[in-house]
Amino acid sequence: MQHVESVNDVVEKITGIVQRETIPDGVLDLANEIQFIDISPEALRKRMRHGNIYQPEKVETALANFFRPGNLAALREIALRLVAQSMATSREVMAPAEDVLVAISGSAESEPLIRRAVRLARGLGGLCMVVMVGSGGGVNKERYQRLSAQLGCSVVSLGGPDVGRGIIEAAQLAKKRHIAEDWPVPCLLVADTLARTASLTENVQREAMGPVDELRAWKALVAEGRSVEAIAADFGVTPLVVKRRLRLANVSPRLLADYEADAVTLEQLMALAITDDHAAQEAAFYDSPPWQRSPEALRDHLTHEEIDASRDALARFVGL
Repeated sequence: MQHVESVNDVVEKITGIVQRETIPDGVLDLANEIQFIDISPEALRKRMRHGNIYQPEKVETALANFFRPGNLAALREIALRLVAQSMATSREVMAPAEDVLVAISGSAESEPLIRRAVRLARGLGGLCMVVMVGSGGGVNKERYQRLSAQLGCSVVSLGGPDVGRGIIEAAQLAKKRHIAEDWPVPCLLVADTLARTASLTENVQREAMGPVDELRAWKALVAEGRSVEAIAADFGVTPLVVKRRLRLANVSPRLLADYEADAVTLEQLMALAITDDHAAQEAAFYDSPPWQRSPEALRDHLTHEEIDASRDALARFVGL
């Protein structure tokens, strides 16, 4: 079993020896019958000493290296798992298949990561897709394509800065089982100053953002130096809408969390945003009975010590 491709890295870690001759995992899947000849590590080592496996001059070297008791016990366990998975697949006793997608960047951990993903996919009875992210010239794409083909994986290569978007699109295509090995995945290349706006616009087109999501997104854009008018133009709203959403930044985190849980309305949040005192906001809302939580009542509660200059006689006489 040490020659099965998907466990090649595990075998190397256990034994310290790289197996150069490997076979694709698909060979096990194509087999009509698998016979597993089980033998304890000590029994195997005894057979080696009797000359039943290697020539006498090679026996001691083999026993001191690859065929140590710890190595044999670990390899035996891996072999049992491989056979059990194959039997479960052939007898259709597994749960519904689940596919696995693994994204690699060409780092030193990429190859072990692919093999680990393949083992996971085989255990789940599904397929494995390898997504190569980044467009650096130092990535040996051919190497990973050969390994993926050997392991029976499909491969997609992504370029551009929006890696997350590309991975999601690749996963959606894989879920539909409509993706080929050379499927082109579009990635939009935009200037760094517009990267956040492009990403947010993509999200809005797929599913509308809620007011709190808009608040967080537009607040980040303002922090990057974008004007209210520019944000409004990018998202097809009026500057007043942007200003109103940004006012929600005054609302306490507790109230924002309750809004996302549908325990507070947007109109109530806008009324509470009249002050930036979080304690006063929470007292006005949570200390009031439900029938006194209308936007007007909340606004009156927060401004009861203030004077309405439009209706106060003294203010109108003195003037502002």
